[in-house]
Amino acid sequence: MPMLSINPATGQTLQSFPTWQAGEIDAALRQAESAQTGWAALSFDERAGFVRNLAQVFRQRSEEYAHLITEEMGKLLREAKAEVEKCALGCEHYAEHAQVYLRDETIASDASRSVVVYQPLGVVLCIMPWNFPFWQLIRAAAPALMAGNTVVLKHASNVPRCALALEEAFRQAGFPANTFRTLMISAEQAEGVIADPRIAAVTLT
Repeated sequence: MPMLSINPATGQTLQSFPTWQAGEIDAALRQAESAQTGWAALSFDERAGFVRNLAQVFRQRSEEYAHLITEEMGKLLREAKAEVEKCALGCEHYAEHAQVYLRDETIASDASRSVVVYQPLGVVLCIMPWNFPFWQLIRAAAPALMAGNTVVLKHASNVPRCALALEEAFRQAGFPANTFRTLMISAEQAEGVIADPRIAAVTLT
């Protein structure tokens, strides 16, 4: 069954997108897994550069993205603009602070030395709702990416254009190929993706 982009103010169908077949899902997961090794090998400063670039894309295309959010999910335009700005601020926050959040922590124990070390997990699946179609993804993806993970998105089925716009924003920001992917899948297909061994973690809102 296709995913439909419907203007909730008018009921007009704006665009229809076919859901992916099994081969397309497999290819995207394989590519995200392959990209993760190189992404994790980058320094915090290198990853932060890409995330800051993404903040610039959100600001440069704020008007466009706000109109898209309003048209596809019905949010007031001023609220949509605020959401896009919040995405830019979120990117800048994690670009600046992720290295501190993820630094090694020495803890007390009966051993001579005990340290908590934060390491990348792999591919993170983000399952996101429709009400903040940009921000809900960024608040999960920005810290996951800064930690060295790659991200795949299963967005709410009624905001497919927002989902694809997000993927395009990552491309414009210069992220390495397949660091972030939008999966055009249904809720029923998400169960199989969650169970896939290439998915290291799932964040669900």
